[in-house]
Amino acid sequence: MNKEVKSETEKIEEYLLQRQKRLCSQASRFTPAIMRERYNVDISQMFTDMELRKEAKKNKGSKPTTLTEVVDVISSTPGCRALIDGEGGIGKTTILRHLSYTWATATQSIKLFEGKIVFLLSVRDLEKDDNIFDQIVKQIDMEDFNLDTDLPEDPRLIQDFLITHDDKVVLLLDGLDELRFNNPSVISLFKKKNLEESTVILTSRSENIDEFVKESNVHVRVKGFNNESIGKYIDKHFEYFEEPQLGKSLKKELDIFIGDTQHRYRRERKHEDVYSMCKNPMLLCSICLLWQDSQNLPTDKAELFKEIFRNILNQFNKHEQFAKLSKFENPPAKYVNAMILLGKCMYDRLKVNQLSINMRDLNDKHTKKDLVDMSVKLGFVYEEAPISKSNFENIFMPPHKLIVESLVGFYLCKLCESEGKENTEDVRRLLTPLDDDEWEVIRESDHLHRAREFAIGFLGDKAGGFLKHWVTNLQVYNVTGISYV
Repeated sequence: MNKEVKSETEKIEEYLLQRQKRLCSQASRFTPAIMRERYNVDISQMFTDMELRKEAKKNKGSKPTTLTEVVDVISSTPGCRALIDGEGGIGKTTILRHLSYTWATATQSIKLFEGKIVFLLSVRDLEKDDNIFDQIVKQIDMEDFNLDTDLPEDPRLIQDFLITHDDKVVLLLDGLDELRFNNPSVISLFKKKNLEESTVILTSRSENIDEFVKESNVHVRVKGFNNESIGKYIDKHFEYFEEPQLGKSLKKELDIFIGDTQHRYRRERKHEDVYSMCKNPMLLCSICLLWQDSQNLPTDKAELFKEIFRNILNQFNKHEQFAKLSKFENPPAKYVNAMILLGKCMYDRLKVNQLSINMRDLNDKHTKKDLVDMSVKLGFVYEEAPISKSNFENIFMPPHKLIVESLVGFYLCKLCESEGKENTEDVRRLLTPLDDDEWEVIRESDHLHRAREFAIGFLGDKAGGFLKHWVTNLQVYNVTGISYV
C-alpha cells in the first residue's frame, strides 16, 4: 500500500503538537528553590485548587468560581482573552503549569484544549522588538524541525502556520508585570490585532492591568489557598515526604481544622501572620519545610524570616554536607556576604518593581567568582531555563516576592550595622554607603515598603541606625518594635 503523503501544513501541525506535548508533560516536575535539586515535586500530586474570584465587568463585584468553571468558559469562547491576576507568588504560574501539564497528559476526565496546540511562554523573555511569533520560534531547534518534517529550516513556515491556523493555538503567557522595554506585542495580541482566533491566558500581578481588563472576556483574581486548601496542601506535602504526623501537628499549630464549624468564629490565632502567608503556595511550602526542620514557628515576622533564612541555608548545608545551623544569629560570614550580595542586586530591581536578577547584575556588584557562585546556589533563587540555544543570559528568580523584600531588608539592615565599623575589603565593597538621595528613594518608594519593615524588624532596638536618615531628634522615639507602628 502506498504510504499517505502528508501536506506541509499537516507536517508542521504534527511536529508542533508532539513537541509541545513533550515539553509540557516534562513541566510536571519542579524543584522549589529552597529544596535545591535534592527533591523533584510532581505538580499533579501537589496541586491544590486555589480560591478564585471571577471579576464582573464595570466594577459590578465578583463571585467565587473554580478552575474547572473558568477553563470551561475559556474553552467555549472562540478567540478568548483571559486575564488571571493576583499578588506575587500567589499561584498564577502554578495554575498555568498545571493547565499545560493537564493538556499534555490528557489524564483528566475533561480533555483540556482538545485539538489545540499549547505554548507556555514567559512574558519577561520578550526582547525590545520581539513579538509572540519571535519567542515561539526562538524556542524551536530548526535543525530538529528539518529532520522531523523534511521541510526547510525556515522559521517563516512556523510563523505562517500560526497565523493561518490561529484557532488551533493556545497561548499561556506568564508574568505581564515582568514585561521589559514597554514591548507592545502583548496588548496588541490581547486586542486581537494578531492571532485573532487564538486562545490567550495571561497572568499578572494586580497593578497596571486596566487596559487588559477592558479587553478580556474572562477576568479571574487568584486569592490563594482558603482554610481547607491549606489543610489539603499540608497533608499532600507531608504525605509526599512520608511524614504525615508532622502534617497533623502543623495543622494543629495553625488552628486548621477542616470541617470544624466553630473554627470560623475564632477571633484570633496564635499565628495570624503565618496563617496569612499560608494562603500563598510558595510561602506555604516554606512554612512546611520550616516545620519539618524545627517544629517551631515564631510569631514575629522578622524572627520568622530569620528562621526561613536558616532553613534555606540548612538545605544548602545538607546538600554540601556541612554542619547544620541551630540559630541564624551568627551564620558563617561567607553565607552572610552571599545574602548581602543577593539583597543588593535585588534592591536595584525591586525599586523598579522587578523580581528577577541575572548573573551580570551579580558580577557588577562583586568581582569574586566564588561569592557570586555561592549567592545563586544557596537556595534563595532558582535559575530560569533559557528560551533558546542562543540565549546565554543566566536569569534567576526568587520563589516569592517576600523573599526578595526580606533579602533587601537584610541588605539594608547590614548597611546600617556596618556604619562606623572597620570592615573587611569584601564587606566594604558590598556595603558601600548610600548618599542622601538614595536614602530618600528608600523612604518614598512604595515598592520598598515591606523591605523597610524587614530592615527595621531585623535591626530591632538598633533601628535608629535606619531611621536616622529621615528623622531628627530620634531620641524621643522608642524604636524597639517600630515595625509595628
